[in-house]
Amino acid sequence: MKTTLKISTIIFIALFLIFISLLVLYYALTSGSKINHDKLINLDVKINYYDKNNQIFAEESNGKEIIEYQKIPKNTINAFIAIEDRRFFKHNGVDVKSLSRALLKNIKSASFKEGASTITQQLVKNTHLSSDKTITRKLKEIRIARKIEKVYSKEEILEKYLNTIYFGDGCYGIESASMHYFNKNAEDLTLNESAILASIIKAPSLYSPTKNIEKNLYRKNIVLKKMFEQELISDIEYNESIKLGVELNVNDKNLFDYKYLTRQEVNKIIENNPYSSKAINVYTYCDTSIQKSVEKLINNDEVNSNKSIIILDNENRIIAYLSTTKNINRQIGSTIKPLCVYAPALEHGNYYLCSKINDEKININGYSPSNFNNKYYGEITFSECLQKSLNSPAVQILNATGVQKSIEYLKKLGFNIDDSDNNLSLALGSTKNGQCFTTLCSSYGVFRDGNYKNCSLIKEIRTDNNDLLYKENTKIENVFRKDTANLMKLALKRTASSGTAKKLGFLPFETCAKTGTVGNEKGNTDAYCISFNDNFTIGVWFGNKDGELLDNSVLGGTNATILSKDVWENLSNHYQLKKEITIEDLDIIEIDKPSYDKENVVILADDNAPSLYKQKEYFGLHTPKVKSSIFSNPKIETPIYSVDNNVFSMRLCQTEYYHCIIYAQTNNEKNIIYTKKPNEDISINYNLMFNTEYTFSITPIFINNNKTIYGDEIIITKIKSPPEKTSGDWWTDDI
Repeated sequence: MKTTLKISTIIFIALFLIFISLLVLYYALTSGSKINHDKLINLDVKINYYDKNNQIFAEESNGKEIIEYQKIPKNTINAFIAIEDRRFFKHNGVDVKSLSRALLKNIKSASFKEGASTITQQLVKNTHLSSDKTITRKLKEIRIARKIEKVYSKEEILEKYLNTIYFGDGCYGIESASMHYFNKNAEDLTLNESAILASIIKAPSLYSPTKNIEKNLYRKNIVLKKMFEQELISDIEYNESIKLGVELNVNDKNLFDYKYLTRQEVNKIIENNPYSSKAINVYTYCDTSIQKSVEKLINNDEVNSNKSIIILDNENRIIAYLSTTKNINRQIGSTIKPLCVYAPALEHGNYYLCSKINDEKININGYSPSNFNNKYYGEITFSECLQKSLNSPAVQILNATGVQKSIEYLKKLGFNIDDSDNNLSLALGSTKNGQCFTTLCSSYGVFRDGNYKNCSLIKEIRTDNNDLLYKENTKIENVFRKDTANLMKLALKRTASSGTAKKLGFLPFETCAKTGTVGNEKGNTDAYCISFNDNFTIGVWFGNKDGELLDNSVLGGTNATILSKDVWENLSNHYQLKKEITIEDLDIIEIDKPSYDKENVVILADDNAPSLYKQKEYFGLHTPKVKSSIFSNPKIETPIYSVDNNVFSMRLCQTEYYHCIIYAQTNNEKNIIYTKKPNEDISINYNLMFNTEYTFSITPIFINNNKTIYGDEIIITKIKSPPEKTSGDWWTDDI
């Protein structure tokens, strides 16, 4: 008995000492943790936007809209309590049950994943502390939270919390979020809208209804279920709300400019720690003078539709952007062809720029695309197919190269490709999810040297204390060989000078370009022109975000190209643009013109070929391996002949390149019976002597300047004439 009492006493003393030690450690680690009452309404979050010359071109303040607790709907308050802190009105700032449960989970997982923060603790973390997951930070959070609970009522804490919490898209506070997502004041929020907002705050970038509507819907329904389980709403309210989707009324402005586009990137960065600073300085690549000129061009354009203009420098940095709609995904039509059809075909050596393709109506396993206006050109070169933006050849090329290979290239270029896109309609730009304008335009930068760098707007972001939040560190990925890129530049330069974008050919400097028009039998929905040179890339788009048809006259090769030309002219007033496109790492090789013209075969020209029978073409790494011998080794087909009434007759044609000597040999005596010149068709009638054996032969000869090359002598036939006059086919061959 005494032993048991002694052991119990020792255990009690040990536990007491441990408790005291922990208490001392708690107060030591959290010393200096005080309430900063000014921080509890963290509303003045200011963003300064700097242009490429470090001059402020835009300013923005968020979260200044404050709503009092009494005006916040009951369902809104209950939605946040249900999902974030169900025992909010019962604890003193720290939920011991939740904290203990989280502690056990962390011990089991040997991590610090579970935080079990109450609404009060979240308020402290957001306004007083960093988001670092450390024990010290957590202890400070707990201590300040308990102090806040002693100073402020539960209603005051909820008011401060809801007025400071970050809702994504740059919205601080529930009033700002309500205006942004629903275009209404927070006091007018419905139950369903309240659940939508409450579902965002766990991870704004993941559950944002403007970015991931399906994930937001999933979490919204969880919020409603918890409200029902906690008897905060009735079963009727729950069942009615659960049927509703995520219905938004986003408060958009009419123009979406450089600041708008930059803000989308800033949101992604600050969402990692949206409470880090009261002021953020964003340093961009914006050229304000070019930005203003772009705004003027869009405002002056007379086409009644949405439109976008983007300008990127040769490092794929956006220097100007303006759109009358968001950077939404659209079908991109023929602008995809250089990226997923022509460049992959050149990369893998399936085709040369001069390769000929039969442009005709096709049907490949039931897929039968048509050219624009159902116009077909027959045998046409690879390069001309791109210049004219023909559909049938593009599908034929993709079918030969392989759809999967093209998909791999598109993914490297940042395209949003679905498994269902693995089909031949990809050649014409048809994808399940469409592509956003900035991704499309930046992908054309790959044709400068074969390397892809995703577009960027921001150099760096710093806090008001000059702490670095973000610094551009864009990765460069090789997609195509440099020679492939240069071949594509050559082909796209031809498109701008004499193809579908030929209106750019009037500029005093060279450009490369590709147009695209998307539509159906009812009309067109999108029109593009993407153009670039050594200095810049310019993208122009016409369309309607609601899918309304454009006027049938609005095409990629008309309005989009004309507006592109205006942008280039304006750009040339501010920058010194290179007159010529730089095209390197290509070889000019002479190919055999007779084989190319007659047989559509690309082989090297004979070393002895006259210039008339050579054709110069551009090649990269892949070049023809077979060389013509048409002049080094003259050959002709065996001529057609006959004998009648002792007369040997022969017709000789298709020897336009050679002289030909025709021989008749008898009794070991060989005589020339005719000498034919090139391009001369002849008919020979040679009288035979009776009872004589003849051998007729022909030798082709190529004569060029002072060079004479004899081909192999060809035996035409051997015959023996009859002993006396007769008629009919009497001769015997090969005696």
